[in-house]
Amino acid sequence: ELRKMRSRIPEGRPIESFLEVLAVAHTVMVNTGENGQLDYEAESPDEHALVKAARDLGWRFASRKGSTLTCNQESNSEAQESKGSEYAYTILATNAFTSSRKRMSMVVRKGDKEYFLFVKGADNVMLER
Repeated sequence: ELRKMRSRIPEGRPIESFLEVLAVAHTVMVNTGENGQLDYEAESPDEHALVKAARDLGWRFASRKGSTLTCNQESNSEAQESKGSEYAYTILATNAFTSSRKRMSMVVRKGDKEYFLFVKGADNVMLER
């Protein structure tokens, strides 16, 4: 229900952008388990929790091969035939999370035309900037 509601409220687009950052800006690795489900392996419990939360809210990190990362965005549409979208991101640069910076930055190319700088970090560091 929350996914469907996001498409009907003015704040829906910024929420989707936030979830996209969580699904893309990380160092998590993914494997397919014996049961066919995706298993995430993260450097920290926080990073694991954020990627999992994005997945639970409709932005599923699906694969990482070299510098290419793939995510699936579930449809917010109520139409049954709407299956969502798959996006490929090429990671161009990463500024890793450190305890002194308390944030990470990632420059990505989405598809062939869009470039983004995704930044995530501790709230006390992000809000002061």
